[in-house]
Parts: sequence; C-alpha cells; structure tokens
Amino acid sequence: MRRTLVLLAGLTLACNDAGPGVDTDGGSGGGTALGESSTEPEPDVSSGDVTCMDGCDTDACEAGSHACDGVCVADDDPAHCGQACDACPSVEGGVATCEASVCGVVCDDGWEACEAGCCELDTGVVFEGDASAFSIAVDGEGVPHVSFMVDTYALTYARLTPAGWAVEGIGADGNEYSSAITIDGDDQPVVAYRGADWSVDLARPVDGLWQREQLYSSAFGYGPQLSGRSVVVDEAGGVHVAFQIEDGGTNDAFVRHIWHDGRQWRYETLVESDDNRYSLPTLKLDSSGTLHATWLSYFDFGVHYASGGTGAWETTVALDDGSCCDTSYLGIEPSGDVRLAFENRDDAFVTASPGQAPLVTTTLHAPVSRIGDIAFDAEGGLHYVLSVDTDLIYGSPDGEVTIATGVREFMMTLDGDDVAHVLWADEAALRYQRLVGSGS
Repeated sequence: MRRTLVLLAGLTLACNDAGPGVDTDGGSGGGTALGESSTEPEPDVSSGDVTCMDGCDTDACEAGSHACDGVCVADDDPAHCGQACDACPSVEGGVATCEASVCGVVCDDGWEACEAGCCELDTGVVFEGDASAFSIAVDGEGVPHVSFMVDTYALTYARLTPAGWAVEGIGADGNEYSSAITIDGDDQPVVAYRGADWSVDLARPVDGLWQREQLYSSAFGYGPQLSGRSVVVDEAGGVHVAFQIEDGGTNDAFVRHIWHDGRQWRYETLVESDDNRYSLPTLKLDSSGTLHATWLSYFDFGVHYASGGTGAWETTVALDDGSCCDTSYLGIEPSGDVRLAFENRDDAFVTASPGQAPLVTTTLHAPVSRIGDIAFDAEGGLHYVLSVDTDLIYGSPDGEVTIATGVREFMMTLDGDDVAHVLWADEAALRYQRLVGSGS
C-alpha cells in the first residue's frame, strides 16, 4: 500500500491507508470522506515499515529512533546517523558506528582509530638479526627508544623516527652485555649496561654524541647483571641502577643499588647470601620519589621486595617458597600501591600486594611459559605481557590478544597516554608494536 499525505485548506491530515477506489483529492470512493471520523488506526510509524511522502508527521517514532525518508530508524544506525540521516562511511579494518549523532568507528584487532578511520597498528622490524638483552622506554612525545645487544655483546640503540627506526651502535668495544633504558627529564635516553671490565656503565647522548662512564666495577671476576627494568631517573635527574652479582669464588650472591651522591657513584647492598642465588632485579620509582625493587631467590623460591631509597631501604621476603623461574616484576597503581608479579609454582602468572600477610595472589593467566612486566594505566587498569609456548599475549582491561608467534624474549611499557609499546625478539629480528587496549 502507498501512504499518502492529503492537504486541504491549510489542514494537514494524518496518513491513511489508501485502498482501492480512494479519491485522494477528497472525492467519493471507498475511503473516508473529509469531515468524517475514522476508526482506522494511525499507521505504526515507529515500526520502521512505513513509507510516507515528504512532510508526513513522524513524531510517532519511538524514543531512541528518528525518521529518515519516512521510515523510523534507530538513532545509532550508522546507515542513517543523526537527524541529517547521513550514512557513515565504511571503514577498512573496522566497523562504522553512530553515537550521539556522530559517526565513529570500532577498529578490529591489529588496527587503531586514526584520522582515516582505522589504521594498522604500528608494527615493524627494529633490527634484523640476532638481538638480545633488550629494553624499551617511551619519551614524553610517545616515541619509543630501545637498547639491545647485537650478536650478544655489541650495545646498540634505536629510536623510532618518521622515516623508520634509526639504529646505531653505542658501545665502547663490542664487549658489553645486558642493558636497560629509561628516559630522563629532558626526554633523553639513558642506557645502563654491563661493561667489559665486569662493570656497570652508563651511556647517554650529550650534544648529539654518546658519552659513557663507569658507575661500578666488580672485584669478583664475574657479573654484574642487569634486567631491562633496572634503571630509573628521579626528578632531580639522579640515575639509579639495581643489579645482581655473584662472587665466582665463594658463590656469594648480592642485589645492589647504585646512585650518585653529588660527588661520586656509590653502591649499597639490598640483600646478600652465601647459600642462594638471585634473579635480575626490577627497579621502579613512584611519584613520591620512593624506589621499589623486586627479585626472586632461586634456591628457596622466595619473592623479595624492597622499598625506600639511598641508605633507607626496607627489604622483606614477600613470599617464601612460592615462586618459579625467571624474575619478578612490579607495577605501581595510581594510588601509589605496589603490585608484585611473578610466576608461581603452579605455572600461573600472578600478582600480589607486598603489604599482605599472608600474601594473597590473583591469577592473570595460567598456565604460562614465560611472564613479562606489568603496568597500570591512569584508571588503574592492569596491562601485562606473557607467553604460552612461543605465542606472545598482551593483556589489558579489555581482555587478551595474541600479537605474535615464535617469540623468544619480550618486554612492554605504557606511555603517558596509556598506549602499550611491546618489544620482542624471534629467530629473525627484534620487533615492535603499539597497542591500544585489547589491540583495537
């Protein structure tokens, strides 16, 4: 049937069903004559199956819908967005949406919202070849900086530029090992690494040239070792490094902290043992300037936690006989609370607050093959990375997504906009990817 609008002497009549013989000019026929009442119900405009000629009264559309071309459609229908009834453009890598009369997009995994609609997430090869002992940090502009070893012993630095990754060697003699990178208050990279003299050294650019200095030298003839999360810079520009070292002659083990007292580099011991071995420590700094460190002890499966700062550390065994493998990590919530993360004896990736007694753990994923670091966003949401077999999994408040396969090592950090930057190595290359939420 056809819906028809009848106008006469300035009157607007409701749309009526025009049956056979209806004279729409007001003549006689099978319809209702002007001035007569009709018991025929008003058309169900809200049902979406009504077509009216231009000007038909569409106020009958239900809440949450509006009229387009004489048909009631949902307010969030991307094919008829807003009162203008615009069709939102189709989007590669996602689906179009309509919210509050404005077209938008929801992007698929591996894509993110951009000016063009959805763009493939930044992913690429940082370095082709053998890369290990790497670390990643992000500056205030969201630019990732990476330190790593090429062929095990050559200290190398990379930064993402508009033209791609700029890579350069920054070591002294190609006899370095293990690295950690952070960003100082001037948005400049600071790289800590093990030097050729069984030392902890520091490299940073000064007037465009990399300068190196020795912070600590070992008399043990072994070590020291740094994790990718073992260097931070405080608000005053002071550099802090945590490292693990063993005495090759006695098997004594130590976790130590290095800092500069304004005149010289100094170190202090956070823990030592003559009957244990320690993992590489994780070091982080909270907004109040307090340092936090965590590591594992391998012989008794303990999870260790220390907080404080120069000369004022409190060191505890947060969990005895409860950890397994690799090392422990920590994240600092917006409230300042600390969460430890480690693999437990049941091959589960768990977190816990070091202030609890006994320690109560929360499982992030089980089982796991290897765990990575954790970070909290501005809303308190937890982000993390882990591997199952050789699959690399990124977790966020939006869920988990597998982002790579064939992975050997990996690391993650969050930038100031809560975007995750993930770095990993496979057999062929060192690779990088940005991730927003669950990867969309």
